[in-house]
Amino acid sequence: MKALQADINTTQKYGGTGLGLSITKKLVNKFHSELKLQSEEGKGSTFHFTVEFPINENRKMYINEDKTKMLASLDGVRILIAEDNPVNMSVAKRFLQKWGIEVTEAVNGKEAVRQFKKDYFDVLLIDLEMPEMDGATALKEIRKVDADIPIVAFTAAVYDNIYADLMNKGFTDFIHKPFRPEDLHGKIGQQVVAKRKRA
Repeated sequence: MKALQADINTTQKYGGTGLGLSITKKLVNKFHSELKLQSEEGKGSTFHFTVEFPINENRKMYINEDKTKMLASLDGVRILIAEDNPVNMSVAKRFLQKWGIEVTEAVNGKEAVRQFKKDYFDVLLIDLEMPEMDGATALKEIRKVDADIPIVAFTAAVYDNIYADLMNKGFTDFIHKPFRPEDLHGKIGQQVVAKRKRA
């Protein structure tokens, strides 16, 4: 399958040889489906397919409901969470509020710095990759105001020496996305206790 672009200027500007569509078609065919196209000149193209997957009834659950039910209340704790992905924000908020935590949201680093400067928080959860201002830059700005506030990197990033790198940048700890609720709860609890001991 070869994808053709109507205008040579489009190819020069955006690149593309149609190879991606050829690979996609082969992958979709391996799942006994067909790649379908809807296209209208001047408006663009839509490619779609339908694939059915069996449900594994014996799969190990990522979230252990029994463990989450036993987690203690963190009532009164105030957290600022900086996260640009609305799904990640929604999932994190659901658990944080379930534990009695008061949550303030920021969708980028700039907003996180602004919110931090006008309010009090026990812990900050900051994503690394955000528009307008990334997490590491936001951390630097916040550290100018408060050198001790616990700031936990909230990240899907995976690379060598991630812990050492984030600590060197000034983060207090980090938690991977997707997170296990008990891990997030534990890290918040540790940071709150440590902060209160320093006070």
